Amino acid sequence: MSHRFETVWNLGDYLSANHLNAKLHRRKQWLIALFAILAGVLVANPSGSNLDSFEGYLVLGVSILIGLVVCAIGFWISNKIVLPRKATTLFRQLKLDGVSTSFEFDSTGVRIAAPLGASNLEWSHITKWAEDKNVLMFYRTNLMFFAVPKAQINPDTLEELRQALIGGNVPKAG
Repeated sequence: MSHRFETVWNLGDYLSANHLNAKLHRRKQWLIALFAILAGVLVANPSGSNLDSFEGYLVLGVSILIGLVVCAIGFWISNKIVLPRKATTLFRQLKLDGVSTSFEFDSTGVRIAAPLGASNLEWSHITKWAEDKNVLMFYRTNLMFFAVPKAQINPDTLEELRQALIGGNVPKAG
C-alpha cells in the first residue's frame, strides 16, 4: 500500500533539520576535540617529567578540564550562533521558503518530488534515518538527507513511514 504526503519548507523546519544533522555528527567532533586536547598536553609536556608530583597531576587535570570547557563553549557557539546563521543564509540562497515537496512511499522505497527535481529510491539506497521532536530525516549519504517536518504530516502517516524504514532494514542513527 502506498502512502503520500506533502510538506512545505519554512525556515523553522529547515533549522530543525540542520540542528538534528549537527547533533548526529557531534560525537565525532568531541572525539576530534579530545584528541586535540591530549595532543596539546603532550606538546606542553612531552616527557611527562612534571607527572612525578601531585602538582604535576593537578596541572595536567586542570589543563584537560580547561580544554574540555573551551571545546564545550566552542560547540555552544557553533550550535547557537554559527549554525543558525549559516542555515538561514543557505535557506535564502536556495529559495526554499514555501517550496512544496511531495513524498510517496511503500514497502519498496520512497519517491520524492520538488520543483527542481525528483528522486526515486529503494530503501536499500537510504543509509540511515533519525528523528527528534520536530523532524524525521532519512539519509542518502552522510551529508545528503531528506527532511520531513513532523508537524506537517498526519501522525499515522509518520508512523507508517517509520515502519517502512524499519521494514526496509534502514538503520536508525544515533
